[in-house]
Amino acid sequence: MRRFSYFSAPGVFQKDIIDVVCEYFCIERNLLLSKNRKREVSEARQIGMYILRQQNKTLSSVGKQFNRDHATVLHAINLVEDLMSVDARFKQIVESLESLYRLQCQIN
Repeated sequence: MRRFSYFSAPGVFQKDIIDVVCEYFCIERNLLLSKNRKREVSEARQIGMYILRQQNKTLSSVGKQFNRDHATVLHAINLVEDLMSVDARFKQIVESLESLYRLQCQIN
């Protein structure tokens, strides 16, 4: 028996991660989706891209959600994975956001 996954349904809940990231980092949605390159904004954006990609979304679909191309998404994923491997605090932040995202998906 296959278990239903909130993350496997195509097109469902993709925008919610943006809201979760914005709330967690106290960043406005339009700032997160802008071309702003400040570290606190770009890091939050990269974490959001990483979480969506972990839910089997294509690089292109993740990029569309964040107004970026697939190469930018790939760079963000690699950067987040590298940071998680060397920074325990950063890894904890990412895992906390993943948990919040799952919780929000279960509520919706």
